[in-house]
Formats: sequence, structure tokens, C-alpha cells
Amino acid sequence: MMLPRIQVDPVSNAVTVGGGEQVQLRINGTLASSQEVAMLLPQDILRIEFYDEPGLRYENVHAVLNYITRRNTTGGSVYADLINSPHIVMGRDQLAVKVNHRKSEFGFNYMFDYRNFTNYWRENNEIFAFSGDNVRGRKEEGKQGRYNRYAHDLSAQYSFQENDKRFFNAVFRLGHTIEPHKDFNSKLITSSSSREALLADHSTTKNITPSLDIYYEEKVKNNQSFILTLSEPI
Repeated sequence: MMLPRIQVDPVSNAVTVGGGEQVQLRINGTLASSQEVAMLLPQDILRIEFYDEPGLRYENVHAVLNYITRRNTTGGSVYADLINSPHIVMGRDQLAVKVNHRKSEFGFNYMFDYRNFTNYWRENNEIFAFSGDNVRGRKEEGKQGRYNRYAHDLSAQYSFQENDKRFFNAVFRLGHTIEPHKDFNSKLITSSSSREALLADHSTTKNITPSLDIYYEEKVKNNQSFILTLSEPI
């Protein structure tokens, strides 16, 4: 997209604005993830609205991209995006299904992100300045460690649209991320001493993040609109 300051990561699909700030994504005014935007068919996109000063309505984010799409009355679509590495255990796969019936639309989206690195390390150089021009340094030399990550993201959506008068959309999202191994093994070397120390930094994390987003818009008199937005973790 030829938009000022907008950057898109082709691997993660993350959309940011100058300075690395996250861009809020919406589809027909409803909050959406980058995965849900990626499953849109190009022929269904009528226009893209870009707000670089969104204001309070959009939670004072730095920028907003709102995709206005064409509404089908029957049929559906299936979208698949598979990215897997032939050299290391790493991949990101996505499957999305959308079905339209009259004024209703049903959607399902699932993404699986995984990686398993057995040659994983970190390196650091630190400098400590004390009073009296006393400066000491410390170096961390990384040795072989391990990193595993398995992330599941799914969403189920229902929307109802009555011409241009009324629009309702509800999305339930569930994210589940597990990092069984985030293991660093290092050697610490201090410049002021010949001693060396071994460092083992092993951690495990697990996160479950359910959420529900509801959006309702109705046109009223004098070219005005009533909009209700609810976005809360469960």
C-alpha cells in the first residue's frame, strides 16, 4: 500500500507506523487482526480508509486502517496460507472459512505458529562506570540452548447487515501460546578478573487470552450514526 509511514512485515503480517507503533486494523469499522485482514479477497475490498490522527473514538492510537468490503448475499470462500521452513523447524499456517447467507455472514479463522530451535543463544557486552574513572566490563558468550514456541489463534465471527441502515458484528477470539523451553546457556567473563562464571537462564511460559468484540452501527436522522463498540477480554 502506498500510504505514508505505513510498514508491513511480510513474514508476521504486522502493520506498523513510523517509529514502530502498532496500527489499529478494522474491517467495516470493526476491530480486526492482521490474520483476518489477510484473508480478505482483493475483489471484495471497495476501499481502504486511512486515519493518521484517529482521535478518542479509536482509543488514541497512532493510525487506523479501515477496510470497507463488499457484502455478498450467498456463497463463501476458503483461504489458506502456509509458510514452513525446509531447513529448521519453523512455520506459520493459517486457514480461514467464510460463508454468506442473505443478510448474515459466518466466519472462522485458525492460525498455528510454531518454532523449535536447538541452536539458540544470546550474547551481551556490558560496561559499568563507577566513581573515580573506574570502568569495568563484562561479556556474555552464548552457548547452545533451546527454544520452543507453539501458538494457536482462532476466531469465530458472526455479522448481520441490513443494507446501509444497520450493521452488527460479533467476534470471539482465543489465543493460546506455550513456550516449553526458552533456555540460555552462557559464559560470563569479567574484564577485571580472570575468573569465568557459567550462567543458565531457563524459563517456561503459557498464556491463554480469550476476548469478545461487539460492534453495532445504525443510521439515524440527519445523516448521523449511532455506534456501539465493546472490546473486552473474557
